[in-house]
Amino acid sequence: MLARQAITDTSANENSNSPRKGKSAIEPFSGSQKIKFSNYTNSQLAGCSVIGVIEVLHTGSVGDAVTILKNEAHRVNANILVPVKMKQVTTKTEHSSNIKMEARMMKCPLKLARGN
Repeated sequence: MLARQAITDTSANENSNSPRKGKSAIEPFSGSQKIKFSNYTNSQLAGCSVIGVIEVLHTGSVGDAVTILKNEAHRVNANILVPVKMKQVTTKTEHSSNIKMEARMMKCPLKLARGN
């Protein structure tokens, strides 16, 4: 049975008088940049196993939503993210959107076993 984890972040709405421009307020965890996106078939062929499904609901930029997704995958020791769904709805404010992302988190072996 797969575990499903949902993350909701509405940090862009916390202070509506000062919209975020330029630099993102969401910082990547150390090591989360090593997490890669792949497709399900290649991940299965590489010997990866599914840890669970993660869902992110974010109001802001797509880049911030991807950073949140990678941070949470890193927190549970996943190596690969396999995107399942992504939906973006632009809001009335100039620089923010409601973004919903869903991905499978997978753990892959460090090295594949090779025959002698």
